[in-house]
Amino acid sequence: MVRIKKLYKNFEDSFMTNHSCLACDREVSDDAPYFLCNDCYKSLNRIAGRFLCVRCGDELNGESMICDLCKDKHYSFDSNHSCFYYNDTAASVVKNFKYSGRKYYAKHIAKLMFDNFDGFSKIDKFVYVPISDKKLSSRGFNQADLISKEISKLTGIPVLDALSKDEAKHSQAGLSRTERLKNLAGTFHLKDKVSSELKNKNILIIDDVFTTGTTLSECAKEINRAKPKSVITLTFAKTKLNSLN
Repeated sequence: MVRIKKLYKNFEDSFMTNHSCLACDREVSDDAPYFLCNDCYKSLNRIAGRFLCVRCGDELNGESMICDLCKDKHYSFDSNHSCFYYNDTAASVVKNFKYSGRKYYAKHIAKLMFDNFDGFSKIDKFVYVPISDKKLSSRGFNQADLISKEISKLTGIPVLDALSKDEAKHSQAGLSRTERLKNLAGTFHLKDKVSSELKNKNILIIDDVFTTGTTLSECAKEINRAKPKSVITLTFAKTKLNSLN
């Protein structure tokens, strides 16, 4: 069984990674940018406005530092940074990665994040958003864990396995921000013996998607128990908050 798994991994890494677009599965050449076909690469909606909300990272129309939807919200992290908006292409990349067992996507998503975030020089440690044991057993991997380890290879910044997660009562999909907060309350936990590695450090929490910020905020709340110097968050994609009810 071990030999079979090793053979499959070699096949996955050497063949599948070199021929399929991450979003649409069309054949791509070995030198395709980030293993995306030309159409999908162009359709990624990069968040790169002159003015970005200092809390959620959304683009702003004016010179205000905070978007209207964040004015009355509290996040436990200092600021969020996301590379792309969660449009159809970004959604396909994330869903193909998470639900098709394509672990090799992690290194390409990590490279996209590495090339579209310029704040790594200020970070001391990475922490990834955990998933429950039940979900880990079902999926076989934690996408945020894999992405963070690939970014660590690119930056040299260490990754801490700092958080655990209980199973939430309901799926987060389709819930409002208020409902998400109630659903996730108390499900994340700071692991024993990691506080000293977080104290007075600049921490970057990594995940795949920022939807309402609830998950990242709950993770940051636990990290803050260790008294870090700062906690910011980074995701591959984010939903425009003004598109949420």
